[in-house]
Amino acid sequence: AHAKADAHAYIREQLQETKKENSIRVSALHAKLSELTLANETIRALYQRRQGEMGHGNNLRKDMRESLLEAPPQVVITADPSDPAVMLHQALQGKVGDTGAAKRAASRMRDPKYSLRSFYSDVRHAFPELALYTTIRESNKTGQTDVSSGVTSADEYRRTIGALFCVYWLARIGIDGERGFSFGVDDEWLPCEPSPPDPNDSIELEKRREFYEKQEWAQLQELLVDSSMLERNAEGHVRVVPERMGAALALTAFHDVMKVEALLPVVHRDHAPYNGFKEGDKINDHDLALAYVLDFYGSSLPSFAALSPSQQRSVRFTQSKMAFNHGWLVQAEAPPDALFRRFKEVIANASTSAS
Repeated sequence: AHAKADAHAYIREQLQETKKENSIRVSALHAKLSELTLANETIRALYQRRQGEMGHGNNLRKDMRESLLEAPPQVVITADPSDPAVMLHQALQGKVGDTGAAKRAASRMRDPKYSLRSFYSDVRHAFPELALYTTIRESNKTGQTDVSSGVTSADEYRRTIGALFCVYWLARIGIDGERGFSFGVDDEWLPCEPSPPDPNDSIELEKRREFYEKQEWAQLQELLVDSSMLERNAEGHVRVVPERMGAALALTAFHDVMKVEALLPVVHRDHAPYNGFKEGDKINDHDLALAYVLDFYGSSLPSFAALSPSQQRSVRFTQSKMAFNHGWLVQAEAPPDALFRRFKEVIANASTSAS
């Protein structure tokens, strides 16, 4: 009987080990497929642009770059804004996040072999909320932006991708982050090298070079360490904290989705009043609108729902209205009560740990 039990235990152990190995292989294949898909899209976009727009020099190059950051297709919704769960489900069209891609994006940020191309491929698959930026209501006129920031929905999407790229480069300070943040990437998605000063340099290039040379990169890195997105070990080596970095990436991906006016929620009677908004009011402040969704319909945002409870609390905290005026603080223009009263209330009510 003991021998039989030991045999069963051994078989179970081997099956679990095989399952783990297969999971790693599948994850690696998904990552490779994502990279190949993006490479194929890049080649196709370059070919199509060159076929149709040869001879336009720098404008052609810029257009080709923009085509690689093409926004998702527009989604038309009809759902009642008083039910954000239904509204977001309709807008997302059943999309769910790729957890493997999310883990790679968060954990490999400081891997020298993890390129911006790979990161871009991973975040597109990891965060389905990126598709929300092109949502529009059926009642809207054709061509209306439906974005409160005044830019097009495609530009708002690109702004968000740009913000994600900034997180990527800041996390890679000490590797190639300084160059990528300052000079961008070439056609192979590799950071551009700083060039020696030249009298024919454009004003933009001069500003980039000055920023690269004078920026206090160590302090920027320390900001990420202080926020626990990165950590420094006893030897001084910096590494990523995947859970915290994953939360920061998720927040960056969906932080501005409520600038899309089609998604603004209406306060339900069970939640009224909400930060000054009454029952039936549409929350027209995009930060408060997101806070409302996170507070009562958080499971409708897949990337938020996938976070641990502690990271969800941290994300909710970022959407709090703290009424904190930094200018008043640095210029000593207000007494402590006016500066910190609301800030203290938010901290006391958020139950957020120091981490």
